[in-house]
Amino acid sequence: MSAVVIAVQTPYYATSDARGEITIRNVPAGRYTLRVWYEAALAETLNSMTREITVSEENLALGVLRLARTNVVQSHKNKYGRDYDPPAPDSPAYPHP
Repeated sequence: MSAVVIAVQTPYYATSDARGEITIRNVPAGRYTLRVWYEAALAETLNSMTREITVSEENLALGVLRLARTNVVQSHKNKYGRDYDPPAPDSPAYPHP
């Protein structure tokens, strides 16, 4: 089982559609920090995409942001974010009651 929960301190956020496009409506004019998150992206990639943007009456589009595809497979961690202990060599993967 897997879940993704993201808490943000703003009402201005969006989830991409099937084409990977987003629309954030009714953003007041001003300067903002734009952050991008994608489950399979490396932290360094996401941090490099953080930028200051200015929203104005004349400038409503942010342009195109591209996330590089990666083949890095992250191993599943336990509920504490750590690797599981390896099983004993002669024991089954899951103990039977």
